[in-house]
Amino acid sequence: MKELLLRGGIIAGSLVLVLYGLYDLTRRRLRRQADDSGLALAFELVEGEPLDAVLARGPMAPADARRVLMDVCAALTKAHLKRREQGAAEAATAADLQALALLAYEMLTGKRPEETEEGEEITSVKALRPELPAKLDDFFAAALSGDAARRPADAAAFCAAFEACWS
Repeated sequence: MKELLLRGGIIAGSLVLVLYGLYDLTRRRLRRQADDSGLALAFELVEGEPLDAVLARGPMAPADARRVLMDVCAALTKAHLKRREQGAAEAATAADLQALALLAYEMLTGKRPEETEEGEEITSVKALRPELPAKLDDFFAAALSGDAARRPADAAAFCAAFEACWS
């Protein structure tokens, strides 16, 4: 519950507020305190096409994928700063970054990376989309590595490493 309340205050760039707070069904008002009686989450309605529907048509244009990824990176950077202030676990940050890497791979290739045995490489981004920068292969090998020392340390490092692939 604490994690949901932390995320409720994050607004970054073109991202929308996902969690307004906790809606107390018994009192019909928004609450910031958690308890066990009649609470439900209140989400903002966002008009537009869901990302999974976009990806069902195939890979995104690189510029569109980069824009989405940079927006998410900006939001995660703020979320991770809030987590540090609250003393939250680093495991959640690592999970966010791995999920972001999986999302980036799918946005750019139109495919999810196949599960591999330890030490095996994921399918090359360059092999799937030859027009993409070759540096992306090294980026994804690191970002999706089982070795934590190879992965970006935080959202800012992730964003910087991803953007460096395009220069």
